[in-house]
Amino acid sequence: AAEQAAAREAEDRRETDEKFAEIGNHVYGDILTENPEVAVSAFGPHRVVTDRWKGMNPQQLEEIRQQQKQQMEENKRLRMKEAQIDAEWDQQRTLAARAAMALEQQEVEEEKRLRQELDRYNNQLAKEQLAQTQANIIGGWGDRTYPPASETNAIAKP
Repeated sequence: AAEQAAAREAEDRRETDEKFAEIGNHVYGDILTENPEVAVSAFGPHRVVTDRWKGMNPQQLEEIRQQQKQQMEENKRLRMKEAQIDAEWDQQRTLAARAAMALEQQEVEEEKRLRQELDRYNNQLAKEQLAQTQANIIGGWGDRTYPPASETNAIAKP
């Protein structure tokens, strides 16, 4: 019985030592210490084995943050440049609209001037026609504006 107790005690001690060794292997092993070399894929260093990868180290995270900051600054610069271009286009459109309005105003004024000139000319013609009509009445032709046929024939005959 003493032998069996000593064997059991040796077996318990061996099991306890194995459990401590297993716990030590886990605690100091690559998985729990998050050794990044464990996650490197056999297909290349740019790929990782996802079930072993524990995330990025602080240096990698800082590099990503720096890249994001650069991208944000670049996007801000591009937005500002685009806003400046839009403002320039708006200014060009405004200037073009003003020029078109000025040209239209000039056309309206020219049309008005031509209309007034035509009205004056028509008034002058009307006065001349009235004077001619009155001269014909005074000259004895009556209502007619042309001389009678007998007078025209007498003028035409030598």
